[in-house]
Amino acid sequence: MLHDISEENELMRPSGLIYYEDLATSLFGIPSRAIICFNHSDLERERTARLKKIGVAEIKVAEILSSQTGNETLESLEKEIKAVIRGVSDYFEINNDGNKITVNPHAENRKNARLRDGKCLIFTTNFEKSASEIIATYFGKDIIEKIFDCFKNWLDLQPVRHFEEGNIDVYIFICYLAYLVLALYKHHLGVTGWEGVEDSLDELGRIRKTTLDFGGESGDKISVLLKSKRRLSKSWGLRIGFSGCSLYNSESQVINHEKHHIMSKESRW
Repeated sequence: MLHDISEENELMRPSGLIYYEDLATSLFGIPSRAIICFNHSDLERERTARLKKIGVAEIKVAEILSSQTGNETLESLEKEIKAVIRGVSDYFEINNDGNKITVNPHAENRKNARLRDGKCLIFTTNFEKSASEIIATYFGKDIIEKIFDCFKNWLDLQPVRHFEEGNIDVYIFICYLAYLVLALYKHHLGVTGWEGVEDSLDELGRIRKTTLDFGGESGDKISVLLKSKRRLSKSWGLRIGFSGCSLYNSESQVINHEKHHIMSKESRW
C-alpha cells in the first residue's frame, strides 16, 4: 500500500531529513510494528561509497586481465581477481570455463543494493513510544561505533600497544581529548558528519590576520586566501594553513620595497 509523504511522517535528524512509515504487523503471532525509514543523505553517501569501491575494483580487474602473459594458471588469475574485488565481490560475477576467465557485473545484486540505499527497517514490539521516539533511540545507539570510526578513520589513531596501566590511561585520555576537539568543532560549526568538519577546517585555514607596521603606524587586516593561491603556496612549500588540527603562527617577514621597510606579522586562525 502506498502512502503520501507529509509533515506527519517526517523527522529531522543530524544526518538529514528522515521519511518514515509506521506499519502494524506481527511476527510469530506477536503483535509488533515495522517502521520503515528513508534518508536521502544516507542514500547518496552509501551509493557514492559503493560505486567508488566498485569503480576502483573494475579498474584493477581490467589491469589484471590486460596484463596476462600467458604463463599464469587460471586458478592463480582467479585468485588475484578475487583479491582485488574483496569487499565488493557480491557485485561481480567471475566465470572460469577452463579456457579463460571473464568478469562481469552482477546486475541483480547491484540492483538490490540500489533499492536498499538510504533505507532501514526498525522492528519493535513497543507500542507505547511514538515512531519518532523509537527512531531517535535506534539511531542514537550507534554513537559508540561512530566514535571508534572517528578514531580510526579521521584521527588516524593507532591500536593500543601499551601494557602498563599508566600508559594506557594516558593513551585513552589523548584519544578523548582528540575526539572532544573534533566534536566541539562539529557542534559549533553546525556541520554534518566528520567530512563536514574537515571541509570547515580547510575553509578556516584560508583565513589569516595580517598586522602591518609602517612608519610607526600599524593596522590589522583579515583576509581569506583564495584556494588557487593556497595550492600554489603549498607547491612552494609555504606553511599557510592547518596542519592536522594544530594551529601555528608564521614567522615574521621583512619586505623591502622602494626604500620603505614594511614589517608584516601573520597569525593563522
